[in-house]
Amino acid sequence: MKALVLHAPNKYSLETDWKKPQIKPGYSIVRVHYCGICGSDLPRFGNAGSYFYPSILGHEFTGVVEDSEFWKKGTRVAILPIMPCGICEGCRKLGPFHCVKYEFLGSRNDGGMAEYCLVPDKNLIELPEDVGMKEGTFVEPLAVALHAARISGLKFGMSAAVIGAGTIGLLIALWLREFGASRVVVVDIKESARIKAGLLGFSHIIDPSQNNAGENEKVDVVIDAAGSSESFKKCIELANPGGKICIIGRNTRDTVIPITHFERFMRKELSICGIWGYNMDGETEVMERMLSRCGKDLACLIEKEVLLSEVCKIIDDFVVHNQPYIKTIINML
Repeated sequence: MKALVLHAPNKYSLETDWKKPQIKPGYSIVRVHYCGICGSDLPRFGNAGSYFYPSILGHEFTGVVEDSEFWKKGTRVAILPIMPCGICEGCRKLGPFHCVKYEFLGSRNDGGMAEYCLVPDKNLIELPEDVGMKEGTFVEPLAVALHAARISGLKFGMSAAVIGAGTIGLLIALWLREFGASRVVVVDIKESARIKAGLLGFSHIIDPSQNNAGENEKVDVVIDAAGSSESFKKCIELANPGGKICIIGRNTRDTVIPITHFERFMRKELSICGIWGYNMDGETEVMERMLSRCGKDLACLIEKEVLLSEVCKIIDDFVVHNQPYIKTIINML
């Protein structure tokens, strides 16, 4: 089969005769149709490297079931990549991303940047008929965003803001709106991100570089999907007294805030929490409803589509030439 194979840090190639995975009990063979390139994939292609070599990355993908004892052949599916043990204390008390020995499609196990992938039956989610394969690549990011919205504690009628309108930030905003937020404020310095927010139907959109931006947009819950010192400062500014700040974005640099903002954080008696991964326990129907309702709208988030034969060049652009990351999906057909 064809596959984009990572052989070592900064060494990857398109292989045309890679060994196809073999079926085993509890697993399905998926013929991959589309695979998203996540921002978290890029360091693995670069100096950060992967957990093993050779390896196949890609954890945001869709396809059809080719071989399975559980799923009907031809079923259109998206995947959820986390593979927890299900029995450790972290799994039982907090969820799959707290597992002490989890596996993960696209990092610790081969993923979707290949024509075929071996996926546990329970990690597949059937796509509604009205959701395309391209849009289905957002199932994993939607799961992350759903978890963020749950952790935020937002209740019907509360107001919220999302700082950082990248893919995850905008998907979080969709969930907050879905859960009945009275107002969702979207904040991003990039004009292209603000335009996407508008395409998704958001009207409270802020450019934080403007003077006094958001001065009249105070909210109950603020989610930081940017992960910088400046975005954390903006969280403190936008939060109502007694509000909550949730952090899902992270940077490669230290987050530092001035004492004036730290004191404001204290005086407002704000609470803060971190967010990591997702927990889809009991959420499948919620996800399916969201996909049916908003699936077609997700197409505006895809900024580039490349063929598998072109993927090495786009990875070079991002990793070697440091071109700005844009949401890209690979056509595996």
